[in-house]
Amino acid sequence: MLVALDGSEGAHRAAAWVADLARQLDATVVAVHALGLLHQRADGSFHAADEDRDAIWRELSEDWCAPLRGAGVVPITMLAEGPASLAILATADEVDTDLIVLGSRGLGGFPHLLLGSTSAQVVEHSTRAVVVVPNFPAAWRPRYR
Repeated sequence: MLVALDGSEGAHRAAAWVADLARQLDATVVAVHALGLLHQRADGSFHAADEDRDAIWRELSEDWCAPLRGAGVVPITMLAEGPASLAILATADEVDTDLIVLGSRGLGGFPHLLLGSTSAQVVEHSTRAVVVVPNFPAAWRPRYR
């Protein structure tokens, strides 16, 4: 399985979903982050991603993969160059994964959309199975009785 991580709430939910399934299936998990041109630091400022490569690697392997490690899954971590959807698809081909998992919304703009551009593009262009883990605002979540 390949899970795309970017530090967003949606990616955290995707990591937790993959952790549960991978533990049940004893599956290998590849955690990938698409290293685009810019990286948003914790203070909200943007910098060239290459300047922050080491910090991004630490975030990916230590923080963003925490749900996986917490479930006893030791992921293979990778940084992939380029726009997120293309990097995710290329990495999926490179590692020959059976399943791509990502959150419905990442760190990109347009938070009012139900499906982000990266998840929409991966679903549209992938030749592999894709699971998009929802991250709906509380007001949109269905209520079951």
